[in-house]
This record gives sequence, C-alpha cells and structure tokens, in this order.
Amino acid sequence: MLEKGIKFLHTITRPKDGVRESEIKQIYCPQCKEFTFWFIGKGKVRISRKLFITRNEIPDFDLKDLKSELRTNLENLQSIRIQLKKATSNILRRMISLNKLKSIRQKENRLVEQSAVLKIDFTQSLLNIQFYKDNNPIPRCLECGGIEQNAKPPIPIARNMDVSDNSIRINPAPLNWFVYEYDEIGNARKIELFNHLHPISASPI
Repeated sequence: MLEKGIKFLHTITRPKDGVRESEIKQIYCPQCKEFTFWFIGKGKVRISRKLFITRNEIPDFDLKDLKSELRTNLENLQSIRIQLKKATSNILRRMISLNKLKSIRQKENRLVEQSAVLKIDFTQSLLNIQFYKDNNPIPRCLECGGIEQNAKPPIPIARNMDVSDNSIRINPAPLNWFVYEYDEIGNARKIELFNHLHPISASPI
C-alpha cells in the first residue's frame, strides 16, 4: 500500500519588495520528496483574473498571446465606436434604437475597461521578463532551496490522488495557509499565516 500524507496547503507566492514576479511551477523535488512550488527565474506574464471571470481557469498566456488579446480588444472597441456613431447620427435613429444604443454603450464601457487592464498587464509583463533576463537566475525549490530537479517521482505519487483507490491510505494533515516570499534569485522566506483555521503570527518558520 502506498502511504502518502496529503497536505491541504493554501499557498501564496509573491516577490519581496523591489523584486519582479517570476513564473512559479509545481515540480517534484527529490530533496523534499514531494511536489513543491518552484521559482523558475523567468518573468511572469501577468493576466488579471477579472478579465476571464466567466471562465473556469485563466488561460496560459505568453507575452505574444497577451499582445494579441490586447490588439483584438482594441479592434473590437474601434468597431463598437463606429456602431455607436452610426446609431447616434440622427434624432429619428436614436429614438428607434434606444435599447440597441444602450447595449452598444455597455459594450463600449466594458471594452474600455478591459483594454486599460490589458495595457497594464502587458507593461508589467514586459518589466517582469526584462528583470529576470538581466538577473538570469536558476530554478529553485521554494520549500528547501534546492536546485536539483526530478521531473518523474521515484514512486507513483501525484498531486491529485484518487481517494477512492483502496491501495492508497490517506494521512490527514491540518489546514495551513502559507506565503513564500522570494528574492531575485529565488531564495524564499516561508511564512505561516493560519493553522487549523486560526490566524497565528506571521513570522518566518
């Protein structure tokens, strides 16, 4: 029987002050002997969650995808403004198309807001990428600081286990909330914020 303690970790990763956001991935760490969060040392492409509120997951964009999304958004905005101009070209048309005009204005407002957010995301992504090009750090485990990677675990464990499998015995673990704060080369400070749903002092552990 495979015995594997399952940790219900709610984890936040964030850069220290003055450090840009890096890509963070879950990779099997041979030192920790489990999947952990890894500082990749490449600038993170920033995607605001509110842009994709109707989707279950935020798409995995690279910088090219983000630029394309911004361009499409601006093109749609231009098209909407042309429709708006036609809809308000004379008094009679305005009277006939009040509902349509309201719908077009709502679309325009939404696209203006989305375009503003996408421009910020694109600018911040460029800064993130350039920061790590200049520093050129190597990937590092945020838990132990190790740099040795092993893509395939030595035993068949997974991040998402099927709890209905009788061959696996689950050892429950307490609910903990953690923050990893990393610097420009991936050295991290681990902070425990909550334990058993009760807040504790946010001091390094």
